[in-house]
Amino acid sequence: MMEKVKTVVAICLLVLAANNFRLAVTYSPVVNMQLLMDEASLLGATESAFVVDYHNALRNDYGIDYRVMTTARKIDIAQLAAEQFAALEGGNFAASGRGLLLVVNARTDQAWLEVGSALGEIYTDDFVAQLEGTQMALFFRSNQVDDGIVAATEAIVTRAQEATKNLALDVAPAPEPPATVDLVPPIRAKSAPSENLVPMPDVTSEGSPLETVAAYIQAMEEGNARADLDIYSKSSQEMLKNWVITQAQMRNVAHEHQRCTGERFQVQGDKAVVRYDPEPGVCNPYFLCWEEGKWRIDFADMRKYIRFDDNNHWQLPEGAGKFAFAFADLPEQPASVSRPDHPPPLKSPTMNGS
Repeated sequence: MMEKVKTVVAICLLVLAANNFRLAVTYSPVVNMQLLMDEASLLGATESAFVVDYHNALRNDYGIDYRVMTTARKIDIAQLAAEQFAALEGGNFAASGRGLLLVVNARTDQAWLEVGSALGEIYTDDFVAQLEGTQMALFFRSNQVDDGIVAATEAIVTRAQEATKNLALDVAPAPEPPATVDLVPPIRAKSAPSENLVPMPDVTSEGSPLETVAAYIQAMEEGNARADLDIYSKSSQEMLKNWVITQAQMRNVAHEHQRCTGERFQVQGDKAVVRYDPEPGVCNPYFLCWEEGKWRIDFADMRKYIRFDDNNHWQLPEGAGKFAFAFADLPEQPASVSRPDHPPPLKSPTMNGS
């Protein structure tokens, strides 16, 4: 996975049984037939597994063959996409008319979608322009390209779902050659936000720290990516406003929380900590602060202190600062050698810093 400039808090968003995902990707026949051609090593086990799952959904439900390629070469992305599209499976991929190839160049911050000739009515130029404006461009800017690939893939699946309402997916091949659309051309005007979009509601909690965390999990289940939710501390809102959060990440948080048992909290002054049983070890604590008469989640301090090892188990290598009162039972851990401005990777639902 390409090193990120910013520590991805993504408000507890990247933990789905990483080991299971790794196995799924390693042994998947889909990967063996060049579903993922990750030359730039952008995709970790979690993101790879998402792409595998979405590939299977598109193929089984809609007859669409979706592939992803990444590169960091200094090469014309249009030429690379066209050549790869034509070469896949000895030309059968392109000949089917039902292929999609997403090529992402991490060196030039460009993405290119090659669309099969039978799919032009579904994946229109307008759709691709919207994909650029709402997905990949944002992720390039925040250096979260791996998450951007997942988000773009989600948009492609959603488009197929929407198309079934108005189009027959077995569209006759168009007479023109396969369409290609540059997702990040130098001079393309950004699509204006749709006036029909309904903003997600605010989420508030005036109860205990447990109720605030429960409200957060509910927000994740509902796909509420607002950075200014009332259940977030002011410092968290400021930090999160520049982060891009995918639907897959939010579903991930809600799904993994179901594994957590023994939920409890401790309060000291204006600080609170919600913790869980030691096993399965991936259920990280939540830090909260008392602001404006409410308990709010403090992702800023969670980002500062919580780390995860390769087994996705949370740690506090530099202590917990003002939240240490809730961790008297933990053995003292060695201090991290990481620079304060560049913490190590955190593969958890709390924050992913790398």
